[in-house]
Amino acid sequence: TPVQQIEMTDKKLNAGTTVMLKLKNPYEKEYRFEFDSKLLKITQYLYSGDNAYYKLKGLKKGSTTIKAYLSGTKKLVGSFKVTVGDFKARIKQKNQQLTIYCNPHMASKYLRGGSANIAEMIAYYHPDGAISVSPADKSLITIKTVGADEMSPKGKIIFAQKEGETKLDVYEKRGDAAKVKIGTISLTVKRAKDSEVFYSNMEYDNDGLFYENFISPGEKYNLKKAVVSNYVNNKFTKSHFDSGEYVFKAKSDHPEIISFDKNGVATCRDYDKNGIHHVSYTVTFADGSKASGGGSFDIVEPDFY
Repeated sequence: TPVQQIEMTDKKLNAGTTVMLKLKNPYEKEYRFEFDSKLLKITQYLYSGDNAYYKLKGLKKGSTTIKAYLSGTKKLVGSFKVTVGDFKARIKQKNQQLTIYCNPHMASKYLRGGSANIAEMIAYYHPDGAISVSPADKSLITIKTVGADEMSPKGKIIFAQKEGETKLDVYEKRGDAAKVKIGTISLTVKRAKDSEVFYSNMEYDNDGLFYENFISPGEKYNLKKAVVSNYVNNKFTKSHFDSGEYVFKAKSDHPEIISFDKNGVATCRDYDKNGIHHVSYTVTFADGSKASGGGSFDIVEPDFY
């Protein structure tokens, strides 16, 4: 790709804090930076697509221009100014409206979108700061204190409890000084679909149901039981549905190889000579939402084990 100028945006941060820096990089080479290393520390984080991500840490107050070159060359790709200072903390504009979710079948701590870390929503946080939250309606959420990490201050995680709307006043306290209000978040708590419980449980299953799932001709496998115990009524997340609150259906693309009965039990009928068989399943919940999955069994000789 011919080298062209990449537009880069100036950045500000407080001394002693670390922020993520995202730069477009459509080239095969990495970037090499020139800057005042007494003010900043830049650490490569990852590449994703045409974007490069770096951790940018402010060491002391001051300003410096960062020049980005293609690594191993003198080709200047772009430049931008970074100012390290002591800026007032505030809620990021994109986080001033916030929606989280709850579902009676699963605790919000395990539900996708069921919680939010307020500390991660702060622009220009301070290394000696602690974030606190005061909701107008305390019944909608529960609040847990979390420690500081490399890129956010000590703060609060909120967990959805019931549907509704409220305002969250957010404060920062630095050392012995009085806490200072740094913004307000308009919070909406909505009910998540029942299928979100299923998919939230699925995220805890790294390998999936079909990973090294060996079966031989003549053997059976209760797919419904496996799906329900992993993704519907999960012991780890304590999610629970009554049997009348969902319907399970399974289908085989090649029933001459794998077939299902009405109870979701699979029977292996023959070897998969061409490696083409596939089974799928759908769980339909009482609220009308659906979740699905599928895969292929590993069909082996009976003495494989």
